[in-house]
Amino acid sequence: MSHRNIKKTVVFVLGMVLFTSCSFTFGEFLRAIPDGVREINYMLKYMRLDKKTTTEYYYQQHGFLYYNDAIYIPCIVNGTEDTLLFDTGGMGTLVERAIADTAFHVRPVRKIRIKTATKVIEQKSGMNVCNIETPWRKSEKLLGEILYNNIFDASSCTTESSKLRKKTVSLDFMASKKQTLLINFSDTTIALLDSNMVYDTIGFVRLNAYFKLGTPVIRVSMDDSIHDFYFDTGSNGELMLNNSNLTVTENDRILYGYIGEDISGSIYDSVIFRMSTIKTDTNYPHQCEVSYVKSLNHNNMGMKFISHYDWIIDRKNSRVYAKLIRPFESCEMMNETTLYKVGVVEDRLEIVTHRLGQDSLLPIGTVVKSVNGVAVTPENICEYKDLANQLLNKDGKWWELDIVFEEKK
Repeated sequence: MSHRNIKKTVVFVLGMVLFTSCSFTFGEFLRAIPDGVREINYMLKYMRLDKKTTTEYYYQQHGFLYYNDAIYIPCIVNGTEDTLLFDTGGMGTLVERAIADTAFHVRPVRKIRIKTATKVIEQKSGMNVCNIETPWRKSEKLLGEILYNNIFDASSCTTESSKLRKKTVSLDFMASKKQTLLINFSDTTIALLDSNMVYDTIGFVRLNAYFKLGTPVIRVSMDDSIHDFYFDTGSNGELMLNNSNLTVTENDRILYGYIGEDISGSIYDSVIFRMSTIKTDTNYPHQCEVSYVKSLNHNNMGMKFISHYDWIIDRKNSRVYAKLIRPFESCEMMNETTLYKVGVVEDRLEIVTHRLGQDSLLPIGTVVKSVNGVAVTPENICEYKDLANQLLNKDGKWWELDIVFEEKK
């Protein structure tokens, strides 16, 4: 958060307290004052601590960790080795989630209300100061943010949940607005360049892209229409759009059930999959399945799409280049396949997703008792979640598999 934005926020909060009070009752006005004062004190403290941060950049190429469709940055935090989840769709320089509201060591703490995909929740946020070093940046007294809400209880063996438990850094952490970032999935390396360095664009194509609030937005041609997608390395999907205005056709594949996690918990929704002709540029046309999700509030380009390319993100000149390194052979419709997905619900392994239009032989909530003759227990539940998902979707003939389900009552 820049000093200018902080000052604007302080003025805005003060103005809201002073000038909107005419529409309040006197009691409501008195109750609003502490929240406004707390917000102003938070911003002023943020400004004081932010001025103490010192940063040194290293302009070099170095490897990153890539697994579970996510980029992890090796780092040292306060002398301890760690990894950071790199999320270009994230807000804030460095963010981590607390498991208890006693984790706030810097006061004051602010309380905010957040609209998630499933509900509106109350969340506490506080400041955290640390020394952190990565292959591309070293910061002393870096100001980060800690978030806490009391309903965060995600399962430890759910991919999205494990991401939520990681320290997360945004594009602002990896590169300033005057630098260029090269993200290479061909050799899993990242290179940081300053504003005076020249980068090689041989084999790359400049995309129709712009930056919004510091995040790259890629304009993609999809069949006969154009859509803007946020470049989101924190998402493990491909191309995801809101489906509010979509008319379902007979060739679409529709799933219903668990689609992921956010800070409010599990998200259940319908997802429409449609095969489309995708072009990020005329050089890159291909057939790929895209997903439409009602709960999305903006279009996302996730890691299953991003990882097919090497990327040049030039923040200073607001340019984005891409080079296709891996064809989209995996984008195939599964019209003939019965699709199920199991997940961990509390301490049980259950069917959490199924395809609409198929025979509802395994409804959502069906419990898996054993896999390959081995009973599912809390100790092996994560292992057999993955195995059951592989078996259930291998050829759609679930009734021939050695999986025992609990009878629905």
